[in-house]
Amino acid sequence: YWKNKAGKWLGPLTSKKGTKKRGNFQRGTADTNPKRWRMVAALALDLSTLLEICTPFLGAEYFLPCASIANVGKNIGFLAASASRAAIHQSLTKTEGKTSNLGDVTAKAGSQAILASLLGTGFGILFSQTFCSDYGTAGILAGFVVLSAVHQVCTYKAIQAVPLKTLDRHRLHIV
Repeated sequence: YWKNKAGKWLGPLTSKKGTKKRGNFQRGTADTNPKRWRMVAALALDLSTLLEICTPFLGAEYFLPCASIANVGKNIGFLAASASRAAIHQSLTKTEGKTSNLGDVTAKAGSQAILASLLGTGFGILFSQTFCSDYGTAGILAGFVVLSAVHQVCTYKAIQAVPLKTLDRHRLHIV
């Protein structure tokens, strides 16, 4: 009895037909417009981190829901960044008349990301000890706003430097 009831309720969510209706609405857009999705990912990551920092101000009863929403938002940001990363790396490997190694570009980008993450963690510990001991959460929030603005500007400058040699609807309309 319960299997039939659950099948009626969950059927559209688990069937292939339901997946085609729901799952393909963004199919291929990370590959066709990776720059936009990279900026969306950076913005989602910064906004989610901001929500995570602001959770102490919201009260104890809202801590767990806000922290959970912030974690989901950060994971969405990481997922969108990784989905657009492959197309950006592929555009960096394309050369005229030669084949390039996507593995080399991906490995070098991964090692740069690890180094930046380690440096960011070290500076974050240093800044949080400095700001938190003097100004508390408000100091951390002020430092985050400044570093988030730097993050957004650097992400924008980085994706501006990447040449895309594919055409999407917007670039095709310009041509």
